[in-house]
Amino acid sequence: MSSKKPPKKYNAAKLGNDKRNDALLTYVLGGVAIVAIIVLIVIFVVLPNTKDTEVQAEGYGSVQEGTPVKVIDSGGVLLGDPNAPVKIDAYEDFLCPACAMFENQFGGAINQAIDNGQMAVQYHMLDFLNKYSASGDYSTRAAGAALCVADTGDGALFSKFHSALFQDGVKPEENGSTDLSNAQLSEVAKQVGADDGVVSCIADGTKVDAAKAGAQASMQQLSDQTGGQVSTPTVMHDGKKVNIQSADWITQLTAQ
Repeated sequence: MSSKKPPKKYNAAKLGNDKRNDALLTYVLGGVAIVAIIVLIVIFVVLPNTKDTEVQAEGYGSVQEGTPVKVIDSGGVLLGDPNAPVKIDAYEDFLCPACAMFENQFGGAINQAIDNGQMAVQYHMLDFLNKYSASGDYSTRAAGAALCVADTGDGALFSKFHSALFQDGVKPEENGSTDLSNAQLSEVAKQVGADDGVVSCIADGTKVDAAKAGAQASMQQLSDQTGGQVSTPTVMHDGKKVNIQSADWITQLTAQ
C-alpha cells in the first residue's frame, strides 16, 4: 500500500466562503402517494445520533492512482472495482451540509476500502436542494461537473474532486448569497489536477442536462427502495439502508 498524503488545502478566498455547521443534519425529501394521484412532498431536518462522530481513516486522502471510475447510464458514478465483494450506493447532494460531514467523517475510510479491493461505491448525485442555492441550480451544476471528471475514467481524480466539493471554502451555504459559477467549479477541478478538456467541459456546463436526468433517475431508485422517502446522505446495500450513524458501518459491511 502506498503511503497517503493529507487532503489538499483549497484557496478559500478564490473559491468562495462556507461555514461549518455545528451539527450533522439530514435532509429528507419524502413523497407519499395518496390514491395514486396526489403526492405530498415534505422536506424536514432530523438531528441524528451523534454518538459515533470520530473521523475514520483520518488523513487517508483519495483513492490510489489507477482506480477505475465509470458513469452509470441509470444514474450515478461507480468508483472502484465493479467486481468488489461489497457494493454500496451513496446518495448525496453537493449542497447538503450533512453530506459534507459524512464525507469528512467517512471519506477516507471509504477510499481505503476501495483501495483494498473490499468495496466499490456508486455515487448518486441528487439535486433536490437546488432551490436553497443562490443560483437556483448549484446542485445540478456541481453534479454535472463531477460527471465531466468521471468521464475521464481517472478514479483518483474523481475522488479528489468529489471530496473537494464538500470542503470548507468550496461548498456553498444553503440559503447563502452566493455559490460557485461553472468557471469556479472548473477551477476546483483544475486545482486537483484536471486537464484542459475537463476544465472546458465544466466551464461550458456540458454535462448539466445529463446530471439532471441522472439525479431524477437516482431519486426514483432510492424512492423505490425506501417506500417513497429520499434523504441525503443515504447509503444503501443490497436494497437496505445502512446505519451510517455507527462509526464502524464500513467494517461491518466489509467483514461479511
